[in-house]
Amino acid sequence: IFVGSLIAFLSMNYPPAKIYMGDAGSMFLGLIIAALAIRSSLKGATVSILAPMTLLVLPFLDTVAAIIRRKLTGRSLAMSDRAHLHHILLKRGLSIPQALMVVSAFAFIAAAGTVISVLTSMDWIALVTAVVVVVGLLSTGLFGQAETKLVKSRVGSMLNSAMTRSENVDMEVRLQGTIRWEHVWEELTKQASTLNLLGIQLDVNAPIWHEGYHRRWHARGTKPDQIKSWRVELPLLGHGQVLGRLLVFGDRGDECIGDKLLALSEMTKRVEQLAAEATLEIAEASSSHMMVPLPTTTPLATNRLDAVS
Repeated sequence: IFVGSLIAFLSMNYPPAKIYMGDAGSMFLGLIIAALAIRSSLKGATVSILAPMTLLVLPFLDTVAAIIRRKLTGRSLAMSDRAHLHHILLKRGLSIPQALMVVSAFAFIAAAGTVISVLTSMDWIALVTAVVVVVGLLSTGLFGQAETKLVKSRVGSMLNSAMTRSENVDMEVRLQGTIRWEHVWEELTKQASTLNLLGIQLDVNAPIWHEGYHRRWHARGTKPDQIKSWRVELPLLGHGQVLGRLLVFGDRGDECIGDKLLALSEMTKRVEQLAAEATLEIAEASSSHMMVPLPTTTPLATNRLDAVS
């Protein structure tokens, strides 16, 4: 009954979709799959979780990647972005049906390995299948490049600082897009000595334009005084959109805090101006595209893949 209802729904959901499942439907499917996984994993007195984990390797991978991406960039785990598996496939130029076929192919591999593992009672087959799916997505560059860059950059920055005894730690990762955010960063670093900054973090997250950029710098070996230190986090705006967030923290020193706040205000104003200039072309292109009327038969949520893996 479960499979039959999904096949019937898929016929209506296949691109161009006529109906969408929605959160209530997808959460219900997750509940049923979880319940069936628990029941089918029981082997007498033992429990095998490799088969259900292999069956759900794609949503697991997508979830872990989102946690890594948001955690290492200092974002909230609940903050939305367009860096999920289907977003990346569409950004690489695949059409919605093509992206669906790619996801379905990897899901079929995972399902086939799971079934063989259960029929032969060999759990290692499920484990190997899960590894093949993950390695296949990462090695082909279809998914996980941004998260891999973040992990490598963070580890490399830590090792470099530990080995060279560098006074500063600098990490830069381009997650998505092609805009040169380095010009914005240069403006920030100019003010580091003036404001006695101990750290700067620029996190660009503009899902509407598929732009993602993360860079952070902090002075190594200087433990901020909890009494005299200050910290400011501000959203960066441009063209009516939130482009990202700016985080700066430093030591007050003996100067008037009002002077620092004034300098910080001027710095933020200049940074937002540079960010708006950098995104002007893509903002105008996006605006002109949105002004084109959509056909009445085209679903608004064309970037959503509700097909069941």
